Amino acid sequence: MNAERVLASLLRADQAVAAIVGPRIFGGSAPEQTQSPLLVYRVSSADRQPQISPPQVVQSQMEVICAGKTFDQMIALAQAAKDALINKVGLIDSVTVLALDVASEGPEEYDPVGLEHSQLWTYTVIHTEGEAE
Repeated sequence: MNAERVLASLLRADQAVAAIVGPRIFGGSAPEQTQSPLLVYRVSSADRQPQISPPQVVQSQMEVICAGKTFDQMIALAQAAKDALINKVGLIDSVTVLALDVASEGPEEYDPVGLEHSQLWTYTVIHTEGEAE
């Protein structure tokens, strides 16, 4: 849950991302019939390191799907999202982020039915949870 908050906060606050997708940034999945351009983020996995006392360190793999009406729009969105996310550390939306970087870049895909270009990126977010207040 914390990694999702981090990505949502960073992506929604970024002017370059907003200029391309407007409010179409979704957690989990986009509502049916949502027109591109759009961006979807979701958790792929979250591994917790054994810890005797808080805070616990969590390594989350987050998927970000960038979709555009054209290939160039999709590429611009993927770059804007990458710029908004990589190397962001510190306290982000009440979550302590220790590292945030690209883990993998998927292939560019085209959906001839939906007339949409898309690409899946995976980001590693290392953060803490359960900090004592």
